[in-house]
Amino acid sequence: MSSNPVPLHQREGVWEFRESPVYTRAEIGSGPDLLVDHGMPGIRYIHYPPSLGIEDRVVVMFGHRARDGGFRMEMSWRDAEEFALILAAAVREGQIARGADLEPVASVDVTMHDCHCRYCGVRRDA
Repeated sequence: MSSNPVPLHQREGVWEFRESPVYTRAEIGSGPDLLVDHGMPGIRYIHYPPSLGIEDRVVVMFGHRARDGGFRMEMSWRDAEEFALILAAAVREGQIARGADLEPVASVDVTMHDCHCRYCGVRRDA
């Protein structure tokens, strides 16, 4: 038996919200180069035959069809597992902030370590 009160939705093989989202927005870039998109979040698993030598992917996008210029974030299925964990941790943080009696997710503060984010550029010399 599913723990979801209402079965999850799929459209053309893409998992999507069961109701219209309250607020979803993607921003790419900054300043005058800022691109903004919004819509119905969808997530799809893509399997590649082993003969291609390509790792399977999970794609997060707005809508159930890939659109030119629309938000699309693609990651390996292994990275998607980590993404699901940190998304769940952020949701838990929000539940606690709103008064839910829950244990916080255990974490390690890595603020003082180098950041490898493409846009950050923060390096800490030992």
